[in-house]
Amino acid sequence: MQLICSSALVWCILVLCINITASVGPLQAENMEVSLAYVANAGNNHIQVIDLASGRTLRKIYAGVTPWRLVLSPDRTRLWAQHWASETTAVIDLQDLAIARVFSARGPGAFTTKGDHFLTLNWPGSALHVIDGETFTHLDTRVTEVPKVYDLLPAPDDKTLYMVQFDPLIQDPREQFGYVVSYPFTPAKPVASFPTSHRTGPSPVHIVTPAQGVFFLTADRESNRLSLVNALGDRRAVPTCLAPRRILLSPDETRMVVLCWAGKEVRKSHLVAYRTDFTTRPWPTITQEATAELNGGLVAGRFAPSGDRLYVVDQTHRRLREVHPRDLQLLRSHTTGDVPMDVEVVRAPVRVRDRLATQELPSRQTLKTLLTRLQNLSQPFTDISWTETTTRTDDVAAPLHHEAQPAKRLKVSLKRPNRVRIETEDGRVRIAQGGTSASVDKHGRSWVAPRQDLVSVLYALPTLSVEEALRELAGDVPGSPFLRGGIAIDLITEVKEGHHRFYVIGTMTPGARVPQLWVDAETGYPTNLVERFPVIRPRGHKPQGFGGVVETKFYDFTLIENAYLMPMRLERVVDGRLMQQVRVEQIRVNTGISDRRFDLPRLDRINLQPSQELTKSTFSHINPDKSLP
Repeated sequence: MQLICSSALVWCILVLCINITASVGPLQAENMEVSLAYVANAGNNHIQVIDLASGRTLRKIYAGVTPWRLVLSPDRTRLWAQHWASETTAVIDLQDLAIARVFSARGPGAFTTKGDHFLTLNWPGSALHVIDGETFTHLDTRVTEVPKVYDLLPAPDDKTLYMVQFDPLIQDPREQFGYVVSYPFTPAKPVASFPTSHRTGPSPVHIVTPAQGVFFLTADRESNRLSLVNALGDRRAVPTCLAPRRILLSPDETRMVVLCWAGKEVRKSHLVAYRTDFTTRPWPTITQEATAELNGGLVAGRFAPSGDRLYVVDQTHRRLREVHPRDLQLLRSHTTGDVPMDVEVVRAPVRVRDRLATQELPSRQTLKTLLTRLQNLSQPFTDISWTETTTRTDDVAAPLHHEAQPAKRLKVSLKRPNRVRIETEDGRVRIAQGGTSASVDKHGRSWVAPRQDLVSVLYALPTLSVEEALRELAGDVPGSPFLRGGIAIDLITEVKEGHHRFYVIGTMTPGARVPQLWVDAETGYPTNLVERFPVIRPRGHKPQGFGGVVETKFYDFTLIENAYLMPMRLERVVDGRLMQQVRVEQIRVNTGISDRRFDLPRLDRINLQPSQELTKSTFSHINPDKSLP
C-alpha cells in the first residue's frame, strides 16, 4: 500500500511539472535569458558573438580594424568597441548589433559611474574626449598633458579620473612608469585642472576602483604584486603571481581574480583568486583563496553577470575559457579568432539570440548585393598580370606636368585569392599574401611587414564567392598576422555628389582616415579605395615619413578579351600630398603563373646568398609585441 501511494505521489508530481511547463507560453520562453560573450579578435578584425550555452558563434561584427578594447554601457544595452589600427570607437546596439555611431578615438575609454558620459583618449595622445553616453554627441575635448594613457577609470564619485600610463610598442629599454595620475574631472568645462600622482609598483597596466570603498588597485606588470592605494595616496602591496595583467572583480565585489602572463615567450599563465571585503577599515580585507596554472597566455577576462562563472581570454591558444571563480577549475572552453584581446559577457533574451543567429542586418544585405554586382562585371580567373607605368608629382595641388618625376614601370602579377608579386625596373621584388608583405631590394636586403593590399583583393573579387569576398575585404582570414588591413564592412553610407550616387563601405563619415571603398550606385564600378597601412611613427622631431594612408581612384574600366574587367588608368594619392598617375597596360589573363613566383619562403632564401655589400642576411620579422597593444 505504501509503495502504491509513493508511486501515485511521484506520478502526481510529474503531472504537475508537465502542467507548469505547458503553462509557460511562447512569450515567456522568448524572454528567458541566455549568456552571450563578445570577443574582440584583433587578428581577424571582428568582434565574435558566442552563445556560451552551445559554444556556437552567432555572428561576427566588422566595425573597425584591430578591435582591442570592449566597454559595456552601464545599462548593458550597448557595446562600445575600440579599434587600435583604425583609431575608431564604434557604438553597437546589443539588440540587433546595428552600429549606431562611429567616432575617432582608439581608446582607452571608460564610462563615468553614472553612465552619462563616455571618456576616451586616443593613445598616445593626451586629449581627453567627453562623449554623451546616450546621444553620442561629442561634448568636449580637454588637454590633460598626460600622454600614453593605457588604462583609465573614474573614481566612484565621478570627481576624479585615474590614468595609467604604459607604452606597448616599445620593448627594451622601455620608459617605465611607477605611478597613477589622478586627474580632477567634472562634466562642466573646467577652469583649470592640476593632476597629481600616486605611487604604485613598476609598470601598472590595469586599474580597478571598487564601488564600496575609496581605494583603487593596479596590476603592476613588471612585478609580482598589486598596488592598493587609498584616496590619500597611502599604498599597500598585495602579493600575487608574476607579471599581473588584469584584475577582475565579481559583480558584488566579494571575489577578485588576477590574471598573470609574462609575455609571448612564456607558455604558461597563472590565476589567483581572493575573497574580498572593501568595506573594512583602515584597509580592505583581501584573502587569497586559490591559485591555478594554465597553458596559454591570459590577457583579459570577465565575470558572468551572476558572478558564478569567470571567462578568461587565452590569446596563445585562441580560446575563451570558462573557470569556476572560487577554486579556478577549468570547466569549458570556446574557440575564438586570431589574437583575441578582450571580452564582455552579457545576458540576453532567447529571442535576441535567435535573431542574431538568423537575421542579417540591412547593411550586410546591401553589401552582398553590391559584391554580387561587382562579381558579375567580370569572369573568374586563375591569374592575371599587367604592367603599370607610374608618373609622380610631389604636390597633389600642382598640375601633372609640374615637378613630374621620371616614369617608373612595375610588373604586377596577381593569383587568387590575394597573392601579389611586384617587380620594379631596378631589381626590387615584393610579394604580399595573407596579410604579410616581404620585400627584397637590388642589394639583397630584405624585410617583412604586416601589410595587406586591399586593391589586390578588389581585383580578385570575380574569383571569390560572396562570403569569401566579405572575409577578404574585412581582413578576416584565419592564420593571418595581426594588424592585417581590412574594411569595416558593416558600415555602409549612401552619398550623393552632384548627380552621382555612391555607396561608401567602411565608414559613416566619408573622408575619414579609415579604410573605405566607394562604389558607383548606378554602374556598380568601384571608384575610390582608401587603404590604411600599419605604421609605427618615429618619436620627437624626426621626419614623419609615410603616414599610412593611400587612396586609389579607378578610371576607364575596360573588358579584356570581352570577359575580364580592368581599369586602364589609376590615380594614387599618398597621405593626401603625393600623387601618382598610373597607366595599366599589357594585361594577360590565365597564363598559368607558377605558385613558386609567390613563395614567401623562397623570397627569404634569395637573401641568404651574400651580395657584394652584405655578408649575411638582414632579413627581419616585425616583432608582434611592437605592432599590437
